[in-house]
Amino acid sequence: MFESSAKVCLITGGTSGIGAAAALEIARTGAAVVIVGRKVRKCIQQVNKIKREVPAAHVDYLTADLSSQQQVRRLAS
Repeated sequence: MFESSAKVCLITGGTSGIGAAAALEIARTGAAVVIVGRKVRKCIQQVNKIKREVPAAHVDYLTADLSSQQQVRRLAS
């Protein structure tokens, strides 16, 4: 996924609002960004937006509904 020496920032709620803005600005710093969202489509859209604005960005996504303990555990593993 990312180089082991890279700073990796996990952004929950990264598909809209403050989370999306934070993901974009953190990507601008050169850190790797992992967006967590509930919907694959919205995650992909946000990843593509970041890559358009920051072509060298290292950005990926994971999906989970953080209101579900089962999904939180899956995400953590």
